[in-house]
Amino acid sequence: MATSEPIVIPYLESPPDEQPFSRLNEILEVIKNKLEQPISALAEAQNLLEEAKRPPPEMETWMRLLRLQAYTKYYNVGTVLERTKEFSDKVVIPFMGRFPLDKSDRTLGGIDMAQKASRTTAAEWEEAEKEMNEFSDGITTTLEKLRGVLDEGKGRGPVATVLMETSLQAVNELLGVVKEACTILGKTSGYLRGIEKDIQSEKLIGLELQPGEIETMKKRWEAFSESMNTLDCIAFKDIVGMAIFLGSLRSGLSGLI
Repeated sequence: MATSEPIVIPYLESPPDEQPFSRLNEILEVIKNKLEQPISALAEAQNLLEEAKRPPPEMETWMRLLRLQAYTKYYNVGTVLERTKEFSDKVVIPFMGRFPLDKSDRTLGGIDMAQKASRTTAAEWEEAEKEMNEFSDGITTTLEKLRGVLDEGKGRGPVATVLMETSLQAVNELLGVVKEACTILGKTSGYLRGIEKDIQSEKLIGLELQPGEIETMKKRWEAFSESMNTLDCIAFKDIVGMAIFLGSLRSGLSGLI
């Protein structure tokens, strides 16, 4: 007889909220724009202005170094977003098709596999959060450097001053969205750790659910997977190409450092 008790697997019952994933996707685009625009302007100034009126050349180097770090994080976040969709498609949804669970070796093996997958996916998000926090520290250091040269560079003329102030503002705004990304990454890894705790044999074997509950849970996760498909235009696009681009950035920076 089905139990009337509430479901004891709250993380499996519903997927994570879709909005933070969408916001994380937006943040990746903001990060790119906040760096590309001032770098282009600083590079153009080095070519067009006479030397005495140019912004300090080290500013462009610092911004390019930030861009290199940013695209590494872009790659990492795009990867964990993709892994999460795979986790939903290839682990959670098929796992729900096994209910009700018994004590067979096949069932125990399936539980172990699903738990390991959730643990691995959570660890990837934790690593992405750690690296994004390191990026945040790097941005803070760059801000301090930019503030240090701002007063020195004001004597170089109005164009240089505007470019330096614009770069400073862009990096300051960059710091804000990167901190927001760190929060999202941390909350998502926590959710995945919750799923890992839900996928335990003592919780799941013999668990009786109301008619239609498993189907409802599956539909929620299917809708979540579908929502992740809408992120393809930004976070998932050409990850291999991004790796190639990172290699070219490193090569280009070798002469600046």
